[in-house]
Amino acid sequence: MDDSSERPIPPPDVDYPLDGEKILHINGSIRDSVVEVLFVQDNEEKSVATLILDSLMECPIDTRKQLAENLIIIGGTAMLPGFLHRLMAEIRYLVEKPKYKEILASKTFRVHMPPTKPNCVAWLGGAIFGALQDILGSRSVSKEYYNQTGRIPDWCCLNNPPLEMMFDVGKTPPPLMKRAFSTEK
Repeated sequence: MDDSSERPIPPPDVDYPLDGEKILHINGSIRDSVVEVLFVQDNEEKSVATLILDSLMECPIDTRKQLAENLIIIGGTAMLPGFLHRLMAEIRYLVEKPKYKEILASKTFRVHMPPTKPNCVAWLGGAIFGALQDILGSRSVSKEYYNQTGRIPDWCCLNNPPLEMMFDVGKTPPPLMKRAFSTEK
């Protein structure tokens, strides 16, 4: 953010016991500064906030507002105290910059809390997806298919597959997914 704004009070110092005898003292300002790397733009002008805004700019224009109002931040970093508040402050600051101001019409950004701890959401989604065997076969790609075609299908167009996914009558297409398991008898 703008360096002219006042810096908040750093978190308190923390003592961690090691081996029952030694104590590791961690200064609060050090605890605060290690997270700054997520918000300071690097040589390519990238930070967590710019990655979110750049991703929104890559989306179709008619979906940007709705996507900006339905952000879900997951992973262990999302559990850091004050991370979401700081991220939203960075986004609000950056969206006023010329790079984003004209392209992103939306000034409203909302973060929704996931149904479980943010560091478990990706695992939970994978577990649910893996349990849905009917969907798993139609949304998976075998190694043979990928090696033969060199691409992964666009899952949003499976009802109307692209021409290169069509095959000649008499030729067998590569299987999308070879099931390693089956519920059929």
